[in-house]
Amino acid sequence: MWLDEIADKVLLRNKKSYTLTTSVSPTGYMHIGKLRDIILVYFFEKELLNRGKQVNSILFWDDFDVFHKGTYSPEITRQFGIPLSHVLCKNDTFLCDDYKRAFLNELNSLDIEFTNVISQSKEYLAGKYFKYLMKCEEHLKCYSNIMKYYRGQDISQISFRSYCPKCWKVSVERGIFDNVYCQHCGNKLDNLVCNCKLPFRIEWAARWAEVNSDFEPIGRDHSIPKGVYYQSFDICKELFGVLPPESVSYEFVGFENSKKFSVSSGDAELFSITNFLKVFPKEIILWLFFIIPPKRFMKINILNKDEYLKIYKEYFQFIRVKKNSLYLKFNSLISNQLVPESSSVVSEVFNFLKYRFDGKTCISKVQELFASRLKNPDLIIYFINWQNLSNNVYELQTDKTLLNKLDHYDFFIYLSKLNSIHLSDLEKIEKYTAQLDSSEKKSCKEIIFGKTSMPPLSKMLYTFFDNIFENKEK
Repeated sequence: MWLDEIADKVLLRNKKSYTLTTSVSPTGYMHIGKLRDIILVYFFEKELLNRGKQVNSILFWDDFDVFHKGTYSPEITRQFGIPLSHVLCKNDTFLCDDYKRAFLNELNSLDIEFTNVISQSKEYLAGKYFKYLMKCEEHLKCYSNIMKYYRGQDISQISFRSYCPKCWKVSVERGIFDNVYCQHCGNKLDNLVCNCKLPFRIEWAARWAEVNSDFEPIGRDHSIPKGVYYQSFDICKELFGVLPPESVSYEFVGFENSKKFSVSSGDAELFSITNFLKVFPKEIILWLFFIIPPKRFMKINILNKDEYLKIYKEYFQFIRVKKNSLYLKFNSLISNQLVPESSSVVSEVFNFLKYRFDGKTCISKVQELFASRLKNPDLIIYFINWQNLSNNVYELQTDKTLLNKLDHYDFFIYLSKLNSIHLSDLEKIEKYTAQLDSSEKKSCKEIIFGKTSMPPLSKMLYTFFDNIFENKEK
């Protein structure tokens, strides 16, 4: 398995403690795709702990990146061009802090916790990375040789960006020893140790060297031949004298083949981690990222009912076969598992919850109806949340003259004498409905619910009886 392969490779370093790293650029609230490298680190940390190793997991919060994209109010967009860490909201709070708080809460809901969360703005402003820029400058010939091999460029001077300490806008790219003026406010920019922003290939290598990283997942766009990962790898090894981390390349997550989620396209809101936590238990989310190998594109279209239910059914099938080696590995990585459900129960519960009355569902009656068969009662809430997310709502088409049209059926005369139906009445209702032929059942469903394709009539009557007669009285 991929997890064992990379663990065996990292453990060849023969260290007492291992450091695992990953990073997030907080340009908005996080979509589900952001979890791919996060969960890879989580699983890898669990694997090393299971092998009796000491592990230190680090999340780099890339809040010193330039704020330059996204759909925001005019007050926010006016701040494009400054560090993410300095973007202010109306209430004088920092936008980046709101993102960070929400993201860490989402990770906590998945039982994911990092040993350390490092703010890159604090590291930069404390001068932590400037020494690595100076090393590249001191060994410019070596740096130039690396760039010539990977990019075909001869480097005579390392260019980088600096933030103006007055307006915090990013200045023009410049060399270390150039004195220039801010193109936005005219402030003179001297050799600013703290305000410089390293080119990403140098920053990535510096980050690894600073914490002595042993493992970090990388997206496929960075892992292409001669890509930025390999550039940073050589910079870290040749210039900083630190062994770079082992890595695993991962594909992206999207709802269509090869189309990944992105913050700028608006995917973050609909396919947010928060929304996924509303429609799936955490165990299923973790399982999804476990069962699909990192190098395979991860297609998750939760707006499609069939694909959504398929995830539940495949998960329950997976955990039902407890002797499976993949199950044993997954079970060793997470603390709890759901109780297996049959595919038929999953479909039946979901189908009941498709039907609404005034936008509401008779949750208590559905719970009673499936109390003896549904082993995970919380699925009802997840399915209702899915209905709300997808806006796939079916209103009851009740007819106010219902009893007049159907008074020749004994069981409707029986129903008309009741104020409500209790579970103890279900057996008698089933007895009456069993006497109806298929055309009569179809006619009843059409008149009461406006649909003929649905769960058994007796159970639908039990579930929605009170609402039907409330509507009739109106």
